[in-house]
Amino acid sequence: MDLGKRFDKVFERLQETIRQMEAEEKELEAQGCVRAYIHFKPDGRTMFLLSPVDATGRRKYTHVGVSPEKQETARAAVAREHRRAELAAQRRDLAQALDGLQWEATTLLDKAHSVSLDFLED
Repeated sequence: MDLGKRFDKVFERLQETIRQMEAEEKELEAQGCVRAYIHFKPDGRTMFLLSPVDATGRRKYTHVGVSPEKQETARAAVAREHRRAELAAQRRDLAQALDGLQWEATTLLDKAHSVSLDFLED
């Protein structure tokens, strides 16, 4: 198997990995993600979700309450968002690395091809 075909197989595997990561992100979004921080009142029982500060400098507080079921649901939604954000960052990094790798491989193959042609001419 020549070098170009090997590169193609590696690139296909990496692209498939990126597609799988995108699919998992979409699945997490479909299950419901909440971008927020978990906060409790001083009583230690009443949960709130604090959304990040918006462009106006305000922060949304969402009352969850003391119900263990509601708190678990809120925790799960926040955890899914953390996982989704982590996957998105990894996917972006992998896609960027793949682009760089494809460029490097193309350059290498072009150089190898030109060297082999130069060798044949001598």
